[in-house]
Amino acid sequence: MLEEYSNYIFYIIAGLIFLFLIYYCYSLKTIKEGLTNPMEGPSVTNDDWANLNSNLKDQVQLLKSKVGIKENRKEYEDMIIDLDTTIDYMILQNLTMYSNAIINKNESDKKKYMNNINNLKSIKSQLDSTMQFIDKN
Repeated sequence: MLEEYSNYIFYIIAGLIFLFLIYYCYSLKTIKEGLTNPMEGPSVTNDDWANLNSNLKDQVQLLKSKVGIKENRKEYEDMIIDLDTTIDYMILQNLTMYSNAIINKNESDKKKYMNNINNLKSIKSQLDSTMQFIDKN
């Protein structure tokens, strides 16, 4: 009989410890690696959004005045066209060197020239996007 009661007491204590551990785990409020607790996020007021919007608009106006697209449109367009042509020649040059690397079975040069070509194509794409931006403004 005493052994039976001691088993019941053991199960009750083990259950209480288990419940305490579950409660403790759910009540932890730690932040790991920049993650925030969703229950305690920073509050953003309408004034904060208005200030942010105002600051961004001021920054855009400052950049517009510094860049002067309307005043220097022709120079920007000429520069982009010249860069575009230069990049086309550089791509052709790298294609030639890439072909030579294939013939010579030089793997490191093949990778280098292919990376150069991809980077140049990326710049060319950005130039197209910039030209569209200038045309819009």
